[in-house]
Amino acid sequence: MKLFVLYLLVLMPQLAQSKELKLVFGLSLPPYVISENETGIEMDIIREVLEMDGHTLKPIFTTFEKVPILARKKGFAGAATVTKDLAKKNLFITDSHIKYQNFAITLKSSKTTINGLNDLAGKKIVAFQNADKYLGNEFKEAVGKAAKYEEVRFQEVQNRGLFNKTFDVVIGDINIFKYYNQKIKDVDTSPEVTYHAIFEPSHYHMAFQNKEIAEQFNKGLAKLKSDGRYQKIIDKYVKSDSML
Repeated sequence: MKLFVLYLLVLMPQLAQSKELKLVFGLSLPPYVISENETGIEMDIIREVLEMDGHTLKPIFTTFEKVPILARKKGFAGAATVTKDLAKKNLFITDSHIKYQNFAITLKSSKTTINGLNDLAGKKIVAFQNADKYLGNEFKEAVGKAAKYEEVRFQEVQNRGLFNKTFDVVIGDINIFKYYNQKIKDVDTSPEVTYHAIFEPSHYHMAFQNKEIAEQFNKGLAKLKSDGRYQKIIDKYVKSDSML
């Protein structure tokens, strides 16, 4: 028995020793995750935090539906961009390392007032794909009263639609919207917009199979925020007035 306890005492620290961590990510979602070159706000944050303890990131990309499934599989260290409910699946959930913030976005010149979901009635609205599922039943009911409602796969279609005045309102994450404004060259995206805060933020976490790595991540994340590097990563991709 004593030998077994001694074995555990020797083994446990080794479980979190510096190593390559194979982590599961959803498909590309710029500027948070850019799978083509393994960069983006979220990926850069995760990579820098892991490097503080000598770990290297090995991202594996899959559909969002498969992320929580693969996170528990042998051969993987965990997953990114998960919700707290994965703690019930024998995974260790970290503090939130990233926040998505959806807004109703309008041209400032339109002088549109949107204080709640009911104010979406009668307007021409474009949203991200599956928004009516992610944003809940109240949102689905509200856009059912819109003059026009479309969901599109590509964010730049939303941006173009707003600045071309095809739509009155864009429903989307503020950083994704700003990122594509910087990328679009064939449409004037300089007119001022108004961000109507009618949605709660969505906080996401890391899920690790190893408790010690999760604890290391929390400490590293706190340090990244306190020394200003967290904000610098965001500023690489979107303007510094981002509300991430």
